[in-house]
Amino acid sequence: MNTESKVLIAIAAVITVAASVLLVMAGGKDDAKPVADPGKLVRSDSIQSNPKAKVTLVEFGDLQCSACAAANPTVQQVKKRYGAKINFVWRHFPLNIHRNALTSANASEAANAQDKFFAFADKLMATQSAWGEAGTPAAIQLFVSYGGSLGVSGPAIEKAVKEQQYKAKISKDYADGEALGVNSTPTFFLNGKKVETTELLKAVGAAVSQK
Repeated sequence: MNTESKVLIAIAAVITVAASVLLVMAGGKDDAKPVADPGKLVRSDSIQSNPKAKVTLVEFGDLQCSACAAANPTVQQVKKRYGAKINFVWRHFPLNIHRNALTSANASEAANAQDKFFAFADKLMATQSAWGEAGTPAAIQLFVSYGGSLGVSGPAIEKAVKEQQYKAKISKDYADGEALGVNSTPTFFLNGKKVETTELLKAVGAAVSQK
């Protein structure tokens, strides 16, 4: 083997080792995703399904967001499959591009005050096309109708929307989201680490199995 061949082989070996190191480092970075500030992920007044669970899944969402509606069946699968083993937390992140995002958030808080948030939110996401671009009076009528089918007080919904009764809480949710780098909906955090919608079932399953 001549000198030139030996040099080429040595260079190839160095390149192979370097590539392996980069792959390991990339994998390590994925495993070591930053953990979000728990105080900004969940607050004492946050909407939660089971605060005592050891696995916490937080969604920053907008009830008028079509992507949130598309992700909701997966969220429901997670909740059905793992039940009390997880704490599902909803944080409001109403986008200003959506006409009734803030309106629906206030209405949902009225439902939450009567322990009906999740059922009401599911209903709103399933009916976005009916109320999404409606004027406020028409949207209120629809919200009252949906609430009525779930046992939620109509006057409470009207009051919440007309007076923006929960604006402060919703604004706090939004501010927490921004502080955590949320810039679109839905954004999910599993035990403090950001996770994609497509990974939810697998990631939650892994988290539950480790507890």
